[in-house]
Amino acid sequence: METIIEGNEKYIVHNLLGENKQFRYYRASSDKHIGQELMLKIGITPEQNGILDYEAYILKVLLEKASELEESYAKLEKEGQLNYQIGFPTLVETFISKEQDGRRILILKFAAADTLTELLPISMIRSRHKVRVDPKTSAWILGKLLKIIAFAHNEEITVGNLTSDNILVVREHHLVTILDWSSADFGEEVSRTEVNQEISDATKAVIKLLDGKSKPVLLLQDEQLTNDSYVDFLASLMRGDFNDTHQAHSAFYKTVEALWKREFHPYTTFPLTKEN
Repeated sequence: METIIEGNEKYIVHNLLGENKQFRYYRASSDKHIGQELMLKIGITPEQNGILDYEAYILKVLLEKASELEESYAKLEKEGQLNYQIGFPTLVETFISKEQDGRRILILKFAAADTLTELLPISMIRSRHKVRVDPKTSAWILGKLLKIIAFAHNEEITVGNLTSDNILVVREHHLVTILDWSSADFGEEVSRTEVNQEISDATKAVIKLLDGKSKPVLLLQDEQLTNDSYVDFLASLMRGDFNDTHQAHSAFYKTVEALWKREFHPYTTFPLTKEN
């Protein structure tokens, strides 16, 4: 049954998309956002209101910083866009709903996709679709994920939740976004320990798409890998060898481009085997 919830505008709340111990996510729509599916995020109880309020603040900061960088980049008269805003949800509105027991609501939209069905949590690639990705596919996922993290770290924001459930991809267009920012931290310089941890967490999440193991040794069997450079670099990221996320992002692409031609590689998967 559809529900109407009102903030500054009316939102039609459709089906439940998912939930965890703290939040529920629903598909939503609005007459002011024709052609753009929205997501409604709400706490299980009013106890999560403060967390959601802080997340709303983080999302506003991220959008503000991304817009500033885009404007600066445009003044340089360079082609294309930086597109940092693709890496996180855009906050449409946040409000307290009396009809929902005084719980705070976040209305979100995604620059990466017009419909929510385009967004796939990478945890589902193995668990639901029963497939693994090839190394080239893992490379574009991890590369764009490192770009998002580097942008956040540059603005003194840690993501705080880089699990495979929280990393979403748009397979057809090679886009990556991080859904939940409720565990993010903002306001102080990101420490070396935090940099190491977030790079390592992101790398481990992507490696699971390749072979499901904590160590990427099985990658050596893939025909796309003509040498050990990619495997060795993933191991380096997991060990925490980089103290700066921008450096890790740059070094990652140098490794990838030395191994493969710079060209569009479609999202490619293979059925899981008993060994996987």
